[in-house]
Amino acid sequence: MQHNDGVEERLNLQSTKSEAWAPSLRFVDSQTAVLAVPNVAASDVTDVAAHRLILEAIQKGASRMILDLRFADGGSPFAAVKIAGAFMDVAGRVYRDKQGQTITYRYSKGISTYESSAQPGQKSEIPFKGSVAFWDKPLRVLINANTFSGLENIAAMLRHAKRTRLVGQASRGGGGVTANTVSLSSGTQLSVSTHRQNELDGEVATLKLLPDVEIPLRASELAQGRDEQLEAAIVDFQRSP
Repeated sequence: MQHNDGVEERLNLQSTKSEAWAPSLRFVDSQTAVLAVPNVAASDVTDVAAHRLILEAIQKGASRMILDLRFADGGSPFAAVKIAGAFMDVAGRVYRDKQGQTITYRYSKGISTYESSAQPGQKSEIPFKGSVAFWDKPLRVLINANTFSGLENIAAMLRHAKRTRLVGQASRGGGGVTANTVSLSSGTQLSVSTHRQNELDGEVATLKLLPDVEIPLRASELAQGRDEQLEAAIVDFQRSP
């Protein structure tokens, strides 16, 4: 696939979710904003919307944010980097294929850089498509067994962000790998892994994440309108500001 400005996005994961699954923002109190990201679209839709909502939270005076990545999967690895980059100075990944070729993708303060080992010495700079947000206040990231793929990668990068902790349950275990989805004539879809992901420092990216604060999400409590993981994240701000 081609990026809008001509950079080849060979790593875009084709999500089975609709792009209508857009990020949303709400406040649970005057200081605490909750940003829910249900999917990372392979266009610029999701990352631009996420940055816009983070700016909205800042403008409305939020001093704490909960990033809800539960019940979410799929999407573009590049969009995942740009969302993580709203919460840390530099976000990025190195994508390595079976032949050893690499693509290094970084995002920092509104600029993405794209480098390929197939074209040594060449670097593409890509300006962010929307308004650029940067959150440097306390952050809690909600994850559970339905946090998968691109959303796992966001959470994994944010483990390195300042004043950030993961809350909930272990993720599904599909992070650290990039795949392409192929539609078959039968109507089914086949997901084929194409790249392994490394951190920018060379460390192999984590496949499955464990929370800093572990708490189950019980259906009986949800049925009564209680989100115990969200409540735990709010309490954790008091314990580890």
